Amino acid sequence: GGGMEGSVLVLCGSRGEVEAMCEEDPYVKSGLFESTRLVPWKKVIDGGGLGPAKPGEEMCVIECVDREGALDVRLANRDEHLAFLASQGDAVVAAGPVLD
Repeated sequence: GGGMEGSVLVLCGSRGEVEAMCEEDPYVKSGLFESTRLVPWKKVIDGGGLGPAKPGEEMCVIECVDREGALDVRLANRDEHLAFLASQGDAVVAAGPVLD
């Protein structure tokens, strides 16, 4: 355990808006992910910890699975990926690695 095997992101926007944003992500451009799954989602209950998104606002959850043996790709693109997410402002509600 303790290794990274993918990423999960919660992003504000329509499916089309989120797909367009994801296409520009350095992790996606580098071919890090074996697969991605984008699921439209709406926050109904706000526990105060999911950022600026308001209940009922259109959002998507993205589940990404790393290619096997791609940790070097993840690490080589990490700083650029984090800067990209920061540049998206309030569109990024939550993001982080999936741990094994």
